[in-house]
Amino acid sequence: MAKNNGEGKRSGQGAKAAQTTPPKAPAGDKSKNVVKPSEEQENKQEQQNLLMRLIAWLRAALSWKKGERAEFRYNYDEEHPGYVFKEEDGKLKSFGITHSDTTFGIGNMPLEENPDKSDTDAAYIRNGVITSKKRRNGGRMKNMQLSPNDKAKVKSKKRNYKKIAKQQKAKNKKSK
Repeated sequence: MAKNNGEGKRSGQGAKAAQTTPPKAPAGDKSKNVVKPSEEQENKQEQQNLLMRLIAWLRAALSWKKGERAEFRYNYDEEHPGYVFKEEDGKLKSFGITHSDTTFGIGNMPLEENPDKSDTDAAYIRNGVITSKKRRNGGRMKNMQLSPNDKAKVKSKKRNYKKIAKQQKAKNKKSK
């Protein structure tokens, strides 16, 4: 099979031998062969890209329920990190993360993996929800993350909390 140098016919390909490849551009000034888009087209493309980014940002912002959270923050009142799952009226609702298997005589839910990747000790989620002012919590802790199995446990715990809160709200409404 002969080498194809980019010019003329290709050889050794049977029925396709009659086909030719396009000639190469001259090695000199390449700017003559390149079609440059006008500034108007570039501006239009730039505006379209900006608009698409804005639409994507708005979709993400609108799909996130107001007040919903899924992050770890250090709680200065409890002196422990907590898994914050809700924010309302300037207060954060969270589950405390601890190394102790009991808190106030009540057993804590064990986690399969410690959310803090630098810590190898066993971790537990405290029973009950901790409500604290937003200013009493530190910034988001980026080195902490729940494992997939632990996420399911926390999701169940959140669901139970919301169910009980809804029942208590209905009960308080009836009693008034």
